[in-house]
Amino acid sequence: MPITREYVHEIFEHAKNNEQAEMFRYVRDDVRSMAVNPEIKSSFASGGYTNKLDYQKALSPFGSMFTSPLDISINRILVDGNTAVVELRSEAPGKRTEERYVNYVCMILEFDDHEEPKVKKFHEYLDSAHSQAFYEKNKD
Repeated sequence: MPITREYVHEIFEHAKNNEQAEMFRYVRDDVRSMAVNPEIKSSFASGGYTNKLDYQKALSPFGSMFTSPLDISINRILVDGNTAVVELRSEAPGKRTEERYVNYVCMILEFDDHEEPKVKKFHEYLDSAHSQAFYEKNKD
């Protein structure tokens, strides 16, 4: 099945609705991923990952920093062949500081060729300095 903007939007609607398990059903277990810059550990989530579980573990501290789930908006989706680019905006108050966290995320996703395509590779870009500073102020 070819990748469409609607298909990618469906995936990120799960993120928007804080349905992480449903969203990750669209991601292969052996996904190759990079968060921020894998060569420089600029934030707790920075790194390269060779499977879905390792990526989820690396980002698990992220969810515990807020008093409520992230409010995510989908700003833009571009699709070309089996590649999609998604721009998101996320916002939530910090659980210790109540300071408002706002960050923009850009993801480049590559899908496999299966009947129901799954993400086989992605790179996630965000403001790592802001994320790390916010994490230091609001972590458990």
